[in-house]
Amino acid sequence: MLAVVGILTVEALGRGPWWQAYNTSSWPAAQYAAAVVTVHLAFALLEKQRLENFEERGEAGHFGQAVFDPAGLTDDYTRQAEVRNARLGMLAALGFAVQAWVTGKGPIQNAIDHLRDPFGQNVFTQGERGLQVTGAFLVFAVGLHLIEAARNSAQKKGSTSGTTSDTSRSLA
Repeated sequence: MLAVVGILTVEALGRGPWWQAYNTSSWPAAQYAAAVVTVHLAFALLEKQRLENFEERGEAGHFGQAVFDPAGLTDDYTRQAEVRNARLGMLAALGFAVQAWVTGKGPIQNAIDHLRDPFGQNVFTQGERGLQVTGAFLVFAVGLHLIEAARNSAQKKGSTSGTTSDTSRSLA
C-alpha cells in the first residue's frame, strides 16, 4: 500500500517517473545504497521477529507483544479490510508498472492525458504493447472465471451426491 503512495508522491513532487527517482537523489550513490540496505535490513529484522512470534504464539507481533495492536483494531472485519486494501494496493502498483511499460509515463501524467482525451489516450490506442496488455488481461480474467466455474461445479456435484445418498439412507 505504501508503494502506491511512494509512486504517486515521487511524480507529484516533480522528481520524474517513479522508476527513475533514484537518479534524482542528491545523495552520493554509495550513501544512497547504504541507506537502502540499512532500511531493508531493519525491516528484515522486524519481519524475523514477527515470524518468531507467530511460530511461538500463533499471532504476529513485535518485541514480544503478540498481538501487536496498539489501536485496538483486531477483529475479523478490520483484518479482512486490511487484506482487501493490501490486495488493492498491490493491484494499483502492478497497474502503475504496466502503465509505465506501455506508455513510458507515470500514473499522474497518464491520468492527465486520459482525462484530456479519453478516446485517444487509453490502453487500446497505445500500439502493440497496449494490445499485449489487453490480451494478457483477457486471458487472466477468463482463466479466473473458468477456474471459479469449475470449482462451483465440483462443489455442486459434491453436495448433490451427498444429498442423494442421505435421501436414499433415510428412505431405507
